[in-house]
Amino acid sequence: MSKDTVGAHGSAPAGNAPTGNVPEGEGPAYHEIRNFLDAQGRLKAWPAKRKLQLKAVELLATKFVDDLVYTEKEVNGLLNLHHTFEDPARLRRELFDLGYLGRTKDGARYWKQAGA
Repeated sequence: MSKDTVGAHGSAPAGNAPTGNVPEGEGPAYHEIRNFLDAQGRLKAWPAKRKLQLKAVELLATKFVDDLVYTEKEVNGLLNLHHTFEDPARLRRELFDLGYLGRTKDGARYWKQAGA
């Protein structure tokens, strides 16, 4: 593990949530964090540098479909498809805190924010 990463490696359980509409390997976020992605394009470690964390979250946001409401379990399942270090709660919080996802007050429902 490089000095720019934190987190453990492991396999992610498969989920059944939609996988989004941006192909793997496309977009500026992908190119900046490619060293943190495995051969399948999954985030394999959480970057230590905030700039790279933001790019990782940007890439994960592309996996969500516009105009679709997700349960927390579906969000976690989708995130588990796209990362291997088993921390969907961190990623879910980042997506919400950075404005990529909206959610109900009780956290039961999530959606991709317009323009995200």
